[in-house]
Amino acid sequence: MAPRHQQGDPATTVVRFFKIICHWHIRDEKIKLPTEFTKKCGLKLPNPVTLKVTDGSKKKVHWTKINGAIWFIGKEWKEFLEHYSVCHGHLMLFKYCVVASYFEVQIFDNTTLEIEYPNQPDEPHFDDLEDDDDSDYDNDNDDDDDYVDNVKVHKYDEYQWKDTSESSADADARRRELPTERKTNNPSFEVVMQDSYINGGRCMAIPSGFAREYMKEGDYLLKVVGSGRTWKVMFKTWCGYGMPYKKYKLQKGWAKFSQGNNLEKNDVCVFELIPNTTIPTFNVLIQRNHSGRSY
Repeated sequence: MAPRHQQGDPATTVVRFFKIICHWHIRDEKIKLPTEFTKKCGLKLPNPVTLKVTDGSKKKVHWTKINGAIWFIGKEWKEFLEHYSVCHGHLMLFKYCVVASYFEVQIFDNTTLEIEYPNQPDEPHFDDLEDDDDSDYDNDNDDDDDYVDNVKVHKYDEYQWKDTSESSADADARRRELPTERKTNNPSFEVVMQDSYINGGRCMAIPSGFAREYMKEGDYLLKVVGSGRTWKVMFKTWCGYGMPYKKYKLQKGWAKFSQGNNLEKNDVCVFELIPNTTIPTFNVLIQRNHSGRSY
């Protein structure tokens, strides 16, 4: 669609256009701005240019000119898409303020409604939380989702070992070491830490059945059993590239949680959803693979 140029006072002159997001825009981490926009505004477009979103946040994005066309491309554009969980079929409305030289951006999902933006300005501040300023990130590794969905999720009478094909002596030993004295009827699930969840990993996959039944997108608190320390994380769904399923992730805040608790590969985390809390809260029991200690 050709950009729409709004005439009037120079201070309020804007150019509007929209882009429908396709899976290759996300896969290739780039998107081309309309040719007519480049003709009108390309010579004076700052690089990087600021994207101001309806939720009040700002993101500077570098652009590159390829064969005369302007493209948003690379890490900053990828981070922007991931932060707002933009996926195939979403629509982005751009309004370029010519004199001020920035874009205002609105994002609409597959239902044609504007998305619920994360981190609204009126969001309460939690002084007692281990907060995280990391950007959201999903490494889009399908394997981790397939792996975690092998977990059988129950309303546990006690913390149980996950039912997978793992049958090694080490797995049996860890199963016996899990504390059985913690009785609860609250819904729970277990996840074995993988490389993609730790060592700089910024998200963790959640079993799809559990997420669909018990969780909604937004902020959650993770309270570690034993230490009492609390972290805030964000739960989001993630669209597969044109695939008929969604992924369910703990994203923003997960990196600091995993680092702050020194999680290692094959550690087991049991997540117990606590009812009737102002902010949805999980008690998290950590079972250490290397030491047999949980805390």
